[in-house]
Amino acid sequence: MKRLIPLLVIGAVMLGVGLPHAAAQDEMTKPAVYVHSIWARPAMVMDMGEGEAEGDPMATEEADDADMGMDAMVTSAAYMQIENPGEAPLTLVGAAAEVSEVVEIHEVTMVDNVMQMRPVEGGIEIPTGESVSLEPGGYHVMFIGVHETIEAGDAFPITLTFAYADDMGADMTMDVVVAAIVLEEPPAESPIVVYGAWARAVVGGEGVTSAAYLTLDNRGDDPDRLISAYTDAATATEIHEMKMDGEVMVMRPVEGGIDIPAGETHTVALAPGGLHVMMIGVPEDLVVGEALVLTLTFESGLEMQLAVPIMDAMQMMGDGMGGMSQ
Repeated sequence: MKRLIPLLVIGAVMLGVGLPHAAAQDEMTKPAVYVHSIWARPAMVMDMGEGEAEGDPMATEEADDADMGMDAMVTSAAYMQIENPGEAPLTLVGAAAEVSEVVEIHEVTMVDNVMQMRPVEGGIEIPTGESVSLEPGGYHVMFIGVHETIEAGDAFPITLTFAYADDMGADMTMDVVVAAIVLEEPPAESPIVVYGAWARAVVGGEGVTSAAYLTLDNRGDDPDRLISAYTDAATATEIHEMKMDGEVMVMRPVEGGIDIPAGETHTVALAPGGLHVMMIGVPEDLVVGEALVLTLTFESGLEMQLAVPIMDAMQMMGDGMGGMSQ
């Protein structure tokens, strides 16, 4: 099983790769935001604690000091696509992740023919009906002081904070939890867009099951079909559905996969009580605030890897579907 990097989610916000939530706010009035194609660069943190192993207190203290200096220099960055399908502008004003000491919204710009990187003053605006790319050489989420090595194939959550004005013009914020997969290079462009993914937290053990949920958009010209899924967090992974058989709710594997029609207006939702990715035999705990890697395979031959944050199912039901991401 790939190493899972924990996140302490801020302010009791737990949303499924990103169902937004704001305290003391009507769930139905929150704007939607779609965050997808999320990835992060690897970062290597050197182990400076050899003195401790040798039992030298002075060496240990010096190593701790060196660690602090080394961590301050270790950086990474996350990139993603953010879409605003709603009727009010959104501004990305902040981010948080347990993977580093400091997380900032940055941009790379040219100043007097010199490329410079600096924090974005006031955040990144996502106008109504538009999208913004966070990509190498431009906007990005900057992790400063990475304190644990993150390698290709790892996954970790990120909390994004958006500001907006409600119907009465009051200033509001909402937090959206997404997850980044760590890659050496940007992921290939895909006609299939996946957002709103989350996996149900469980205590691992023999016979334990969990499920992952997500929304699929096929923005290409040709229909496709989701035929399988895989995660090393489970011994078996199947595409399942729940539906009524007479007066009884039953769950069963989906024969032949799930059709994904072409066209942006066609979305297929895998959600509690319906279609879902069933994870059978979960040997280790799936802990709120961690993430797993899920691979989706389509009939066209497309294979997509994405990071999925682990959420508490009861809180997800309470938070509702005010917005989505991934």
